Amino acid sequence: PGPLQIGLHYDDAYARVVKGLEVRIGGAVRADDRANRRVEASFGLTFTERLACSVERIDDERTRVTIEARWPAGAVPKERSAYVDALAAYLGGEA
Repeated sequence: PGPLQIGLHYDDAYARVVKGLEVRIGGAVRADDRANRRVEASFGLTFTERLACSVERIDDERTRVTIEARWPAGAVPKERSAYVDALAAYLGGEA
């Protein structure tokens, strides 16, 4: 999916992204950089898939979240990431 617009204040949306990565879809958060509006998490038994999320304030009541799947060099990327889909569903935003 493309960027999502979530009907939450930035701080609440950022916290929901982190919670979604850790609790809802079982990722290991590797980078939590609120100052640069980015969160990254690894997934899989050998952490072969990574999600990078950028969180941007639109206004006081809406936030844009972009979720990207990444794989290590040499890995064959999947056409669609189940982790991206699961996080997007959890966040419940509009594309």
